[in-house]
Amino acid sequence: MSTQLPKTVNTWLNQLWNNLLPTPCTLCGDPTNNGEIICPPCSANLPINTIYCPRCALPMPRPEICGQCLRHPPAFDRVIAPFIYKPPVDRLIGQLKYNNRLAAGRTFAKFLEQPIELLNEPLPEALIAIPLHQQRIKQRGFNQSLEIARPLAKRIHRPLLTNLVQRHKFTTPQTGLTGAARRKNLRGAFSITTPLAHRHLALIDDVMTTGSTAQELAITLKKAGAARVDIWVVTRVDSKAHKQPHR
Repeated sequence: MSTQLPKTVNTWLNQLWNNLLPTPCTLCGDPTNNGEIICPPCSANLPINTIYCPRCALPMPRPEICGQCLRHPPAFDRVIAPFIYKPPVDRLIGQLKYNNRLAAGRTFAKFLEQPIELLNEPLPEALIAIPLHQQRIKQRGFNQSLEIARPLAKRIHRPLLTNLVQRHKFTTPQTGLTGAARRKNLRGAFSITTPLAHRHLALIDDVMTTGSTAQELAITLKKAGAARVDIWVVTRVDSKAHKQPHR
């Protein structure tokens, strides 16, 4: 008889352990505040995405629409990405996705709240975490996007729609795929499970690379009646890795 604990139980035990003990900063090892995964001095040195495409948040030398968005306008309307995906922020993302540091979701929600508060426009009516297939959740034990979206929804006082969108197609992991392969991999992966009651939505995720996932979901939501779909991610891959269109 196997004594191995289910993945979800291990995830819960790791989270309990992290909450009971003082949490060291992932980057420097110093104690952090309130169970955060990073201390304030290290937070101040993260690679901020300061100049970017106003449509897809691609890091740019000047604040203008990037060539990809001009040639292939995406189905989503706007991306917010406070950080560029490179060291050391990639280590923080890895702590959530691969080391079961669910407290990272709360830290990332706080990071996202800051640029959202600066928006001079109405907030979305509701938030949606980028869904994972049930088989992927069983493998990992949780959905990292949901771990970010749940505390963020509380911070900005917006409902989180957890059952609106389903990922019914089990896809190959996107890491390492070209833009064309990503789009093919995701085609038809999502479906709307209930009637859409909101016109302005925001999708929450940890990393945006080519935008293929955001594009496919935005198309699905707009076909169902959404008028605007924003994308809120913690990090954005920089231009050297962004060679393929969104579509």
